[in-house]
Amino acid sequence: MNKNELQAEMKRHGFTYNTLSKALELSENSLWRKINGMNEFTLSEIRTINKELQLNNDKMNVIFFS
Repeated sequence: MNKNELQAEMKRHGFTYNTLSKALELSENSLWRKINGMNEFTLSEIRTINKELQLNNDKMNVIFFS
């Protein structure tokens, strides 16, 4: 997972850990752990992030699958 790219997209779209964690129905701590590689995002969470941050397929691949 590319933490820097995800955080850049969050910032670009005005999302904080708090707002994204609410969209994902996670605690901020759980989101932090996933962004920092301690836990993995589920496919459902990736889909939600993709929708909320309006990511195209290339950006989604760079963030989650490279």
